[in-house]
Amino acid sequence: MTDAGFDNRVSTYGYGGISAVAGVPLEPDELHKVVRKTVEDAAKALECTHMVALSHVPGEQRICGVLTVGYTDENFRLWGVPLDDAGAIATVIRTGEHQLIEDSKLLPTPLSERFCDRILIVPLLFEKHVLAVLVGQVEPSADVETPEWRKRVRAVSQRVGLFVELQRLANAYQEEIQRRQYLRDVIAAILEERSLQDIGQMLLEMVASRFRVEMVGLFLKDGNEIKPVALRNISAEFGRDIARIASKSVRPRAFASTVPIYRTVNDRSVVTPEMQQRLLQEGIRAVWMAMLQLHDQIGGALVIYLRDERVFAPADTAAFQALADIATLGIAMSRLLEEQRRYATFQERARLGREMHDTVARSLGALVLTLETAQSFLQQENITETEKLLSAALELTRGALSDTRRAIEALSPPELETMTPAQVITQELQGLERAGILTQFVISGNERPLSRDQSLALLRIAQEALNNALRHSQASRVRAGLLYEPEAVILRIEDDGVGFDATQPMAPNRQGGYGLFGMKERARALGGELEIESTPGWGTQITVRLPYETPSDLATSQAPPERTGSTSLPALPKKQEVVVESLPSEKSSQSIRLLIVDDHPLTRQGMRAVLEQTGPFLVVGEAGDVDEAVEKARQLRPDVVLLDLQMPGGGGIAALERIVSLEPSPTALLIASIPTEDSVAAALRLGARGFLLKDATPSELVSSIEAAHRGEVVLSPGVSAWLTELKSHRRDSGGDSELNERELEVLRLVAKGARNKEIAQELFIAPKTVEHHLSNIYAKLGASNRTEAVRLAIEKGLI
Repeated sequence: MTDAGFDNRVSTYGYGGISAVAGVPLEPDELHKVVRKTVEDAAKALECTHMVALSHVPGEQRICGVLTVGYTDENFRLWGVPLDDAGAIATVIRTGEHQLIEDSKLLPTPLSERFCDRILIVPLLFEKHVLAVLVGQVEPSADVETPEWRKRVRAVSQRVGLFVELQRLANAYQEEIQRRQYLRDVIAAILEERSLQDIGQMLLEMVASRFRVEMVGLFLKDGNEIKPVALRNISAEFGRDIARIASKSVRPRAFASTVPIYRTVNDRSVVTPEMQQRLLQEGIRAVWMAMLQLHDQIGGALVIYLRDERVFAPADTAAFQALADIATLGIAMSRLLEEQRRYATFQERARLGREMHDTVARSLGALVLTLETAQSFLQQENITETEKLLSAALELTRGALSDTRRAIEALSPPELETMTPAQVITQELQGLERAGILTQFVISGNERPLSRDQSLALLRIAQEALNNALRHSQASRVRAGLLYEPEAVILRIEDDGVGFDATQPMAPNRQGGYGLFGMKERARALGGELEIESTPGWGTQITVRLPYETPSDLATSQAPPERTGSTSLPALPKKQEVVVESLPSEKSSQSIRLLIVDDHPLTRQGMRAVLEQTGPFLVVGEAGDVDEAVEKARQLRPDVVLLDLQMPGGGGIAALERIVSLEPSPTALLIASIPTEDSVAAALRLGARGFLLKDATPSELVSSIEAAHRGEVVLSPGVSAWLTELKSHRRDSGGDSELNERELEVLRLVAKGARNKEIAQELFIAPKTVEHHLSNIYAKLGASNRTEAVRLAIEKGLI
């Protein structure tokens, strides 16, 4: 059945009539009045003071209440009894003949309480089938022996049956429509993002209205516990108590039931003595429970608490289970949307992480080194170099501030409010021109309006691709193309730079790699796709295809654009081979030879100035990506390699893995703006001598490099403090540390790069005692040296 075509005049159930179902042009209330009037006329004709109409449901072998006349019983429509327990009524249904009885005990409760003395039971027939039954209290003055009275009985039997059956069908239809309205209300509440408690309260009101009950509870399973979510006319204390008792005492077979369970408080198959006592304290005599079951999982229960025992018809059982199914669906949808909201929050945090990593963190790291170098020059009264560095620091600060605002607001750039994506990309290309890179921009097809999300995605992808070309590719020429096809817009950006291995995974990891992954995710979020073609030494080509959207604010009558130009871009000239820098002359025979690897030129510049002026170091080379770092480490043979954690080609961890395999293998130190526990552990596991933060002071940087060159493990104070804080917030895994407190103290100092003598002074113990503790630490952790001990301790969460 459908409710199409009904108006909303009856707002209670959301339907206007049942003419499409029953063929009767009456509203439900009007139909009920007609049926009631018919039964009232029958009672008057048969000289009865009051009467009830009962429906006979052969398929269920039950009789059910329909309506009463002469007295009021609001719950009568919910009453029902199996035919075997119907007494004299069952006899009338089987014989098809009316009966006049004197003993009310022959009627089921509650009819036996309403009728006495002369009781008339009339079968309502249709072609010899008993559709319904009338039970009436005959007046004492009625002459039931006359032919005329018996004739009226036969007339009523033939005429009223269809009306009563029609009312039963109408009642069933009303319940179905009501369930649909319940479902719509729940879905509306979910879409309004109302809380699970609010939705649960709605469900309880639905149950209370349908079954005319007062005490209802909604309980959900949380692991092995059961917790109340919503309660109606039940105290919070009782809800918690009964949930606690049920968590430990409800039989598993009860949760295996697929139909509602009705139990009295004396039924020990479900109700334990503790539960019985708590129910009786609240005056509860029976419990009716429907499971919330999704697939094979039981998620909770919808429970009705009754102060009096009651018999429920199969139709009631089906209705209760239907409401439980609505509750299951509502809770599942609510939780799914909550998961989506959490995922959206996670995605937003990831987006901010990508933005902050690619812009702000690097700018601030470079800013720290630049300012420290400027301070060093100022102390030497070198005003010219100081002014240059301060100007560079000012530009870095402005850029970081702009990037921060853009990342936090996540809004379209102001340019998109007045310009098309093509015009904004043109401006971005002009920035490359100012940096000395030749550019070309080709637009093909009829330019058409794009949605805000499309415009923003194209611009962000273009900015990322052009930024990579400027910062990483060493390109001399960049070419961009924007093609408007009938079904999609295509953006292509090519450069003649050094390229990279495009077969490497683009997914972000704890060592970085947000840029390319972010571009791909932006395209995927709009139903598009992004392709990257690149080969080391042969440049890079990035192509993104976004299908057109049809938002309501764009014209839909616009004809498909025609292609007016070539869709292919001319090939770029072959990149010249990179000339490897020659070995510089050493500053002194005692200098530590350094290779600085960072994709940010200003960071390399600042770090080089700081190290060469404040320590016994000679910077023999610089590199901006993984491949260049490995090649220069092989050719220049530095003593120590400073590796940036986040950079193109897989990051510092990927570079470290290749550098440690060189012969001879240089000492490696990782440097990061934002480290992770996994990245620290991975670096130490691969053989790095330590891990530093980019905001380390010059003295910390110098002492750390010297310690690493001596073979000691180095974790800068910032990293050590960060790991300590991380450990304090980590959830207890349940295992105990196998190191005692003194050994942990020694190990923490080792992680900070302290020597045995320094550890002894710090802990007020003898150097021999330090050696003894180190031996125990190595044995307990299964380590062979200080580096491995620190790595294993980090992996175990000990430091």
